[in-house]
Amino acid sequence: MLKPSKIITIVLVIFGLHVAWQSLSPTFVIAQVSPDTASTNNKIISTKNILIAVEKIRIGVDPTAIIGEVRAGLWGIVTEQFSASDLGDGSNFIATVYKVLKDAGYKPAADTVTDSDKGDVSVFGDMNQDTQRKSSSARFLVGGTITKVWMTVASDAWAGWSTDIDMNVKWEVYDTDQKKVIYTKESYAVDAGGGRTNAYYQTVMAKSAEKLFSSPEFELALQKAITNPLPTTLPSSSNITTPLVRPSSLLPK
Repeated sequence: MLKPSKIITIVLVIFGLHVAWQSLSPTFVIAQVSPDTASTNNKIISTKNILIAVEKIRIGVDPTAIIGEVRAGLWGIVTEQFSASDLGDGSNFIATVYKVLKDAGYKPAADTVTDSDKGDVSVFGDMNQDTQRKSSSARFLVGGTITKVWMTVASDAWAGWSTDIDMNVKWEVYDTDQKKVIYTKESYAVDAGGGRTNAYYQTVMAKSAEKLFSSPEFELALQKAITNPLPTTLPSSSNITTPLVRPSSLLPK
């Protein structure tokens, strides 16, 4: 039987060999950067000082399409209909959107330029290829396309006039530095009230714009565009620990 002193000696030798083996094991350094960490490590620039222009509001509904009606009496008989031509050419909505932009705390540009409607899928068309938009000082351009609108005006002998309206707008944000659309959002809004007036077109447009400018995704899109991007180059060799090559003389027999 082995003596206790010999057992202790054997255990210490085995432990020492284990420690020595671990010290010779290959060592790797793996760097991982998550998108969340990357965004917090970058310098955050306030978007409230970046000029934003309302470039264009486009009517995406056929001018002859019926977008509303007047219903009279208890039976709701249709006495009149509205066509999309009542919306105008869209430029009449720009001042409304500018006001909402300013109320949201952003800095509106005063040099917006309205292009002719080319019928493109995007409200900005081929802006990244043309040369007519060179004088703007705005970094970001906002454009919207009205894709749906419906207004019902009811006439009642006792209650008088009442109006219900809903509108859907496809919003796009264009970055003049990157020369591309960086954010899109479909915004549906409704409004209702007494009386009969085309002013409801403006109020429902304002509500749609409020949903855009108050959206966290809108602010995030601006932040991503103006924040310095992460470096795309590989780290220098001095920051990488290469695996150690174990000499054959040190390998276990």
